[in-house]
Formats: sequence, structure tokens, C-alpha cells
Amino acid sequence: GAEMHVGSKILRQAPPKVEVADTVGAGDASAGGLLYSLMTSPDAGWDAHLKFAVATGTAACLQAGAVPPGLPSVAGLLKTM
Repeated sequence: GAEMHVGSKILRQAPPKVEVADTVGAGDASAGGLLYSLMTSPDAGWDAHLKFAVATGTAACLQAGAVPPGLPSVAGLLKTM
């Protein structure tokens, strides 16, 4: 999971439950997911951006090695959150 501090608000997002293959690259994927969300959906709320970032980091844990997750994998996880 993750938390985001926006002004005086603290947003928290738990990850979906998955069977973890490897955690290598999960943090980088989360950061990339946050940036992707900010660039492609700038009007979405911070909650939505955080949720997308956590889903992206979780998707990176589904495969062994530093394999960037694809959007279909992220979209599937978003449906479970």
C-alpha cells in the first residue's frame, strides 16, 4: 500500500491481494504509474492517482524480475480495488 500527503490531507490506499512473484521494480512501477495517471488524467482526484499508482506497483509484483506491467494488467487490478 501507499499513502500520499496533499496539503493537510493524508490519503491511503491498500493494495489488492495478489500472489507475489517478485517485488523487484514495484516502487519504480508505482512512481511511473503515478506520473502516467497525472499525465493522462490530469483532472482526476488525488485518490484516483494514488489508486492507479498502487495498482501499477502491484502489477509489477505479478512477474519475476524487473518487468514493467502493461496497462491491461493494471486495469484488471483496478477493478479489484
